[in-house]
Amino acid sequence: MLAILICAVSLSACSKPVNRSIDADSAESSQSAVDVAVREVLQGYLGALNRGDYDAAAAYWSPTAGVKAADLKIPGASGWSFISSELIDSSATTARVQLNFSVNVTPGAQSTYTSGRNVRYFRLVLEQRTWKIQSMTTSP
Repeated sequence: MLAILICAVSLSACSKPVNRSIDADSAESSQSAVDVAVREVLQGYLGALNRGDYDAAAAYWSPTAGVKAADLKIPGASGWSFISSELIDSSATTARVQLNFSVNVTPGAQSTYTSGRNVRYFRLVLEQRTWKIQSMTTSP
């Protein structure tokens, strides 16, 4: 267990996406384990956006979502930071989360984000023991 923790810390220090893997049985039996796992995915996703590492940000998305690195480049948006998340509901293989975050948007930039606090709703799916973002919407 200590080796896994050291490996996860080492990977995060290298600025590579770290998606926490969870067995479907564990996710089904522990709502808090799902909450922690999906929170880590969303924090990693925002961190990648903040660094401008759009390839890493795209790696947090499920391949079935069809999101490419170029899709994540939002002109005028910077300073992405996690505020909080709330697990709305989950099953062994899916989770819906409300994410509260902040972002700076350059005045006049055309964006679906506003400068300051934003709220988005994410649906995540468990794929090959790793949580991936499936969709993001502005309302539940």
